[in-house]
Amino acid sequence: MEAYIYRTLDVEEESFAALLEGANGPLQHLRFSEGPGVSLEQVTAWTRLASTSSGELETARIFEVIDQIRKQADMMPDAMVVLLTRTPHAGHWFSLGEGNSHYMHADDWNLFTATSFRLPVTFMLASNIIMRGMYDSMEELTYRAHQQPRGCLLDLCEEKKDISLKMRTADACPECMARIRSRVRSGHMDPKVAIDCFRLMDLVRRDLMCRRRWRLDVQPGILTISGYAQQVDLPGKRVNLSPIQRALYRFFLRHPEGVRLVDLRDVHHMEEVIALYLPIATVGNVTSQQATIQGVLLDVEGKLQQHLSRIRRAFRQALGMAESEMYVVSGTAGERYQIALDRQYVRWFDQEGEQVHCGENGNPI
Repeated sequence: MEAYIYRTLDVEEESFAALLEGANGPLQHLRFSEGPGVSLEQVTAWTRLASTSSGELETARIFEVIDQIRKQADMMPDAMVVLLTRTPHAGHWFSLGEGNSHYMHADDWNLFTATSFRLPVTFMLASNIIMRGMYDSMEELTYRAHQQPRGCLLDLCEEKKDISLKMRTADACPECMARIRSRVRSGHMDPKVAIDCFRLMDLVRRDLMCRRRWRLDVQPGILTISGYAQQVDLPGKRVNLSPIQRALYRFFLRHPEGVRLVDLRDVHHMEEVIALYLPIATVGNVTSQQATIQGVLLDVEGKLQQHLSRIRRAFRQALGMAESEMYVVSGTAGERYQIALDRQYVRWFDQEGEQVHCGENGNPI
């Protein structure tokens, strides 16, 4: 069995490649691959067009996007198609699916599982394939789902924090296991694929628990910003950011309370970012440099999200998926974006060597 995953541009290539590599490693009868026949730009355009004014996706519109993908890619109805995007569901579900069409949210997992999206999405891909075979419709699946979490893959998890319980058990309750056996006997579920999925969920569980224990005594590394170019450094390594990204990153460091992306268009925020950018800009004159950074802040052609994604990618390349989460700029559409790192771990010196105060709650050392 093969599951085709179509991602939007805000799901970084490196993170997606790591997802595929990790998910496919232990599998024998199931394979996840990047969906063919539709470009990233087209998937992104359809997703944006389907989104509400607040940047969210209603359930019906999700399935419309997947139908568009399926039609253009000439996918058979029995082919499993997954839409992976950082655009949130309007009902705040991390995943949903019906039949062979599935949606996965690739953002905000760190708020509930203390990890990036790779491991949780891998888990949800595997569990959704099993649930897909357990019941014939989303309505029946929702009806049978456990309202009270019991550490079963069929837990509804209306409270997102309950997802961690599901992943720590990576199992099915006796009732659901009986249902799985019944569906296998009736030919509605391939037992080999089900075993692959349970094997994959178990590997995710072990990896998550290992990371949780490993992080017990880990202290964040000091983040240093200094010099004429205001380069961003961690112990023993440089975070490779462009001048625009360094300006955006320093802006969010100065605002530990967080700022909504739409508010970056406000005059006082725009002036602050411009003041951070112009001294380190390397291309063009002052007029063109101002126009460039204003275009980013106004999110022309999605440039702001592109730069925030590249900041996330740079930190992940420097630190790995798990350890980078506290350093990146993250948030939910329509709400405040911020850097979680406690400012006591920030050492920032301006171009004159003077120490910079990181916001009202900052405690630079």
